[in-house]
Amino acid sequence: SGSGGTGTDDQVKAMAMGLTGDTASNVLWRLMNGELPDDFNPPIWWLVLGMEEVGRYGCSEEITVMGILRIVEEIKNRRPDAKIVVNSLLPMIKMRMKEAEDEEEFVDA
Repeated sequence: SGSGGTGTDDQVKAMAMGLTGDTASNVLWRLMNGELPDDFNPPIWWLVLGMEEVGRYGCSEEITVMGILRIVEEIKNRRPDAKIVVNSLLPMIKMRMKEAEDEEEFVDA
């Protein structure tokens, strides 16, 4: 499910399609399995992915970036004119160094 904002012309301007705990593989599966409506074509696609891969699952930065780039590729295959912004991952020093006792202590540097 997502929430959208509409402009004065009732055209969707933005929509949140992510889920808490989402991973690149989950997003890619949804894109490839019919969860992208044919008429959905926002002016800008904003991707914020990778925190789960790096922080929770301990994936390398290289693997995380590969997953994000695969999503970009899939979007571009389906929407060639898409403008895509990939939000950078903030440094997560405590998380990567395993210094935090639990998830509540994971703090972005």
